Amino acid sequence: GPRGGGLSEGQLGWLREQLSLAEEAGERVLVFCHLGCLKDGCAAEGLLFNCDEAKAAVDSFAGTVAAWVSGGDPAGGYARDGHGVHHLALASAAHCQVNHDAFGALLVHDGHMTLRMVGAGPSPASRPQGWPDTLALPRSGKLVSAPPAGASFVFMLVSLWMRVLQALMVPVAPLLRMLTDESGQGQADRRQGMAAGDGGGSVALGRIPSATAPVPAPPAAEPGAPPQAAAAPGEAEEAQGTLV
Repeated sequence: GPRGGGLSEGQLGWLREQLSLAEEAGERVLVFCHLGCLKDGCAAEGLLFNCDEAKAAVDSFAGTVAAWVSGGDPAGGYARDGHGVHHLALASAAHCQVNHDAFGALLVHDGHMTLRMVGAGPSPASRPQGWPDTLALPRSGKLVSAPPAGASFVFMLVSLWMRVLQALMVPVAPLLRMLTDESGQGQADRRQGMAAGDGGGSVALGRIPSATAPVPAPPAAEPGAPPQAAAAPGEAEEAQGTLV
C-alpha cells in the first residue's frame, strides 16, 4: 500500500475550498504535490497514505482539475483517471544517476497541454511508451467552452467597422441635427396651420392675399345714418395688403 506521508484535514479542507472557488470562476487547476493520489499513476513509494481522500476531493470537482503533478516516485509514472485528470509522477531526482536529468516543461494551451520532458522517463513496467506529448483538458463539469478560434477575429473586425462608422458620422452629425430641427419646425408649422384652419377660415396662417384679389365692398348704410366718407386711395392700398 501507500508508503508516503499524507495530507492533514486542514490541507484537504484548503484543497476543497480552492477547487470550489476555481469551479465557480470557470477555471482549471493544476495540483502540485510531492506525492501522488492515484494508485495506478505511480509506485507505492510515491503515494499519499490517505490518497483515497485526496482522490475523492479531486473527483468532487470533475472537470476543474486538469492534472495532479507529483515528484516522489523513484521511477516515474503516468496515468489518466476516469474524470480525465492527468496524473504525472515525475522521476525523483534523488534516485537519478549522476549527470542524469529528470525535469521537463508543461505548456498549457487553450484546449490541451503539451508535455516536454528531459532525461528520465516513466517506469517501463507501467508506461513502456514513455511520456505523453499532448494532454487533453477535461471537458466535463461546469467548464465553459473556449470560443472558436475565429471568434476573436470576427469580434475585432466588427469593432473596427463600428469605429470607422463612428468616425464617418462625426462630420455629418451637425447636418443631421439641422435637418432634424427643420423637419420638426415644419411639422409644428403644419400643426399650427391646421389649428388655425379649424377656427373658421380657409386662409393659411401668415398668407397675404394677392394684389389682384377684389376688395370687398363696405356694408350698406343703415337708414338715417350719416354717409361714410370714401377711403383715400392710399388707405385702400394699405388695407389691401393687410394680413388676414
